[in-house]
Amino acid sequence: MAAEQTDADDSAAEAEVTTERLQKVLAAAGIASRRECEELIVSGRVEVDRQTVVKLGTRVDPVNQEVRVDGVALPRPQRLYYIVHKPVGVVTTNYDPSGRARVIDLVPTDQRVFPVGRLDRTSEGLILVTNDGALANLLTHPRFGVEKTYWALVDGHPDNHTLDKLREGVHIAEGKAKASAVHVKRRNPGTTELVIVLDEGRNRQIRRMLARVGHKVLRLKRIAVGPLVLGDLPAGACRRLGPQDVELLMEAIRAKRKQAAKARRLAKRAKAWDATETYAVSDVGDETDVADLTDENAMSEDSWDMGMEADDGDDVLIADDAPLGRKMPGAVLDWNEGDEGDEGGEGDEGGQGDEGDEGDEDFEG
Repeated sequence: MAAEQTDADDSAAEAEVTTERLQKVLAAAGIASRRECEELIVSGRVEVDRQTVVKLGTRVDPVNQEVRVDGVALPRPQRLYYIVHKPVGVVTTNYDPSGRARVIDLVPTDQRVFPVGRLDRTSEGLILVTNDGALANLLTHPRFGVEKTYWALVDGHPDNHTLDKLREGVHIAEGKAKASAVHVKRRNPGTTELVIVLDEGRNRQIRRMLARVGHKVLRLKRIAVGPLVLGDLPAGACRRLGPQDVELLMEAIRAKRKQAAKARRLAKRAKAWDATETYAVSDVGDETDVADLTDENAMSEDSWDMGMEADDGDDVLIADDAPLGRKMPGAVLDWNEGDEGDEGGEGDEGGQGDEGDEGDEDFEG
């Protein structure tokens, strides 16, 4: 429950970042003063996605939602995408009462932008800055999170057993956390350089995982987000992404969504299969015989309708006495073989969740 609440809080916080109050959007577009824009809203003259809005404080995404005043659509701001090399000491929050340097201050634009995910103040490396809330939500969604790659300098020399623990998962406060990949890049006197890949994300995840196995993180840098690579971009610099870069990101997201959908289908199949005890299965060589599938013993139509359609390439047996169209999974009984699920989120070095997205100073504990 605690982990679910944290995910809900992160989603709510992300929505706050990617949206603005409607009256502010109208005023920024030059419609009228903020007070006059509030009067336009309560008088029913403003629509969002063709729905009249009369509640003050309604939040909208001006890039991805259509806002109309008296039937006339406001021009949508141009979508902007930048990768930024965040230096140590710079914060990823949009609002910092202490007045510290922010990631968005490193981007040369007057438009309102925000960072996608987080990196804590003591971490450095690649972070995406944009005004596209829809893309940001996809990139940080726990189910569709794109892999993030980190370079970490740690104290001591982790052995193979320790690296296996990181891959298999170690327990932190929110539950088990793991790296989807980790390997040694270089061993130095007294320290080791690791490359770590996360496809999930929790606050300060990499630092906490390595602390659990006895190795303090001395330096942490995010070097890639999906297909986007930091490369030789200097600290404090940024690079605007072109359409091809954005399409590469979308392809990575689509691949994750497809992977997640397949994992859900397999889980439903396994659940439906395990829930019924009305069949007898025996393995004979490379074939599977399904016996006693009569109308009385057959699985219900509801069970088969739970997404239990065979994937392309799956062997399917149809019992002679089964109702027409009812499919029985065939020889391969290990439904999960060859299929990988995804874990999403971002965290930032903790942030929404990746080591990479570490939480801002506000999230440091």
